[in-house]
Amino acid sequence: DYFLYVGRTFGANDIYGQDQGLNLWVTVPGLPTDGSTLYVRLYWQISGVWYAADYTNTAYTITSTRIISLSGNLAFGSVPVNSSAQSTLTIYNNGNATMTVSSISYPSGFSGSWSGSIAAGGSQPVTVTFSPTSAIPYGGTVTVNSPDMTSGVNTITASGTGTVPPTRIISLGGNLAFGNVAVNSSAQSTLTIYNNGNSTMTVSSISYPSGFSGNWSGSIAAGGSQPVTVTFSPTSAIPYGGTVTVNSPDMTSGVNTITASGT
Repeated sequence: DYFLYVGRTFGANDIYGQDQGLNLWVTVPGLPTDGSTLYVRLYWQISGVWYAADYTNTAYTITSTRIISLSGNLAFGSVPVNSSAQSTLTIYNNGNATMTVSSISYPSGFSGSWSGSIAAGGSQPVTVTFSPTSAIPYGGTVTVNSPDMTSGVNTITASGTGTVPPTRIISLGGNLAFGNVAVNSSAQSTLTIYNNGNSTMTVSSISYPSGFSGNWSGSIAAGGSQPVTVTFSPTSAIPYGGTVTVNSPDMTSGVNTITASGT
């Protein structure tokens, strides 16, 4: 038969004191972690006679840790000026105690606010936004500020480049005033489609008023042009005329119409 006492003073059982019966081991709950001295007394009975043995141990000291680490791809690449792109920064607490994040510091062009607590072994995602205002490279160090972190790496690099927004500026040139053309014959002239933007422009079709035709569709490189043959084919002795429209699904600005006429 066994009795086990655990206390803060010699022979005391203020922490633990129970009959163990015939158990050969026991888990003692509530042990301190402050580095203090613990006194252990073991009683046992043999043939009706009680014996005792005393031991001393030092309480294990648990040091609170808040070990920070960061992950995420903050290399945004090329982003048009005055637009934005987003990515996720994840903050990890690899320690054994709750960690506080007071703020996050960003280089120019980047943002993403968060503050709060991260439990031991936990993590926190933060949305980071890159918003370039000029067509220049951006970059620097993102710093997660924690007043109670004990170790780890609290910085990560962010980068990105502001680019000129894509433009596809259309304009048209050509003389489509055909004048007098005999009925059931035809005359031709050239319509030129210009792309004065910085990105390739798509032309899906060209719409004509009655009596005029000239099909073309395709792509025009930035700064390029495309000639299109326009045919006037009157079938009656009357005036013809109206608006020719060049249809582009991705044009950003410009004038995509021109007047055609003939008699």
